[in-house]
Amino acid sequence: MAQKICVIGLGYVGLTLSLALAEKKIQVYGYDSNSEVVDSLASGKSHIFEKDINKYLKKNLNKNFFVTKKLSDKFRTFIITVGTPVVYNKKSNSHNSDLSHIVKITKKLAKIIKKNTLLIYRSTLPVGTTRNKILPIFTRNQLQISKDYFLSYAPERTVEGNAINELKTIPQIIAGIDEASLRKTKNIFKKLSKEIVEVQSVETAEIIKLINNTYRDLSFAYSNQIALICQKYKISAKETINFSNYNYPRNKIPTPSPGVGGPCLSKDPYILNEVLGAKKQSIFTVGRNINEKIVDVLAKNIVANLGATKRKKILISGISFKGYPLTKDHRGSAIFRFYKILDKSKNFSVYVDDPLFSKQEVLNFNFKYRDEKIKYDCIVFLNNNPLIKKESTGLIRKNLNESGLIFDFWSVINDEKIKKKYKYFEIGN
Repeated sequence: MAQKICVIGLGYVGLTLSLALAEKKIQVYGYDSNSEVVDSLASGKSHIFEKDINKYLKKNLNKNFFVTKKLSDKFRTFIITVGTPVVYNKKSNSHNSDLSHIVKITKKLAKIIKKNTLLIYRSTLPVGTTRNKILPIFTRNQLQISKDYFLSYAPERTVEGNAINELKTIPQIIAGIDEASLRKTKNIFKKLSKEIVEVQSVETAEIIKLINNTYRDLSFAYSNQIALICQKYKISAKETINFSNYNYPRNKIPTPSPGVGGPCLSKDPYILNEVLGAKKQSIFTVGRNINEKIVDVLAKNIVANLGATKRKKILISGISFKGYPLTKDHRGSAIFRFYKILDKSKNFSVYVDDPLFSKQEVLNFNFKYRDEKIKYDCIVFLNNNPLIKKESTGLIRKNLNESGLIFDFWSVINDEKIKKKYKYFEIGN
């Protein structure tokens, strides 16, 4: 009998993993509590934007990939990918992980699983969660590890926009509560990836995901802190960092950016800070604060340069939290903070444009959609995806006033004539 796996949670992590497994001829059943998600997938249409996602979906749908609205006890392997959001506690002035979805689904599984079921958790978890929160739920249901079920943790570490390919190419970290759980988990992931890394404990696997993302967030925070200094002295942060990196072998400083968003980098530093037990600030939260602060600084710089002599019209280009690889994921994107700061002023009318998003999608964010008839006083580029780069020059020539300002926070513009014709700003000047 062909092996059947049930993947619980069909967001970015769950759906891309499901289709990557299906590509390996493994029968995967995807479960999600959101009926709209299930219905969309059942019709052959992905609810997420990912490279070739619909091609893989249509190829495998009802062959190696099936969707379901009901959890069943017929499966002997479950992979759990439900979300673990971070919530802000105003009273304690801290961000803490919300494990309610993990607890809820674990309680359901504890009631339905049959003997010899393997449970692989892939959601982002605070260190110690698998052993101290998940394991006890099964124990309370009179289930014994390695006798009635097997439990492991295997973190997701793919990049949005290229996840299905990375699932095959990057090492898969796995850890089991015991040796038997580890072996069974390895048998699953060795069919998917060329390289399996077995770590000594589930705690090790849990922290690996957190430190990967937090390190990236901190590296961007370093660049953004440099950008804030450059802003003070009106020098180009891009030029400063590019030349500091040029043919210098001992560091590679990233390019500064107008905020650092996304579902992982904006969340995992807070989870790592929570694990640390820090009540106030740590290096992780300091980095987060810098990446949030730079949005305020850049937005205020726009306001200062536009002035308040008459009502100005601003066009923001770019909704997704990043440009490469191409994605429509807007979670944690800097645009929401920029729009809020700029739109609250009575002196500005703010409009939004992004070639990846339809007019209705833009309106669904409660943004004003770009009006072709308007000549704007300012265009702000908040994303560097290839479509925006391709259309940027035409957008400026068609929609920007002759005396208009360009805030190119992602170095989208390569046309030197455009830079000379208009008042042009990058990060730091």
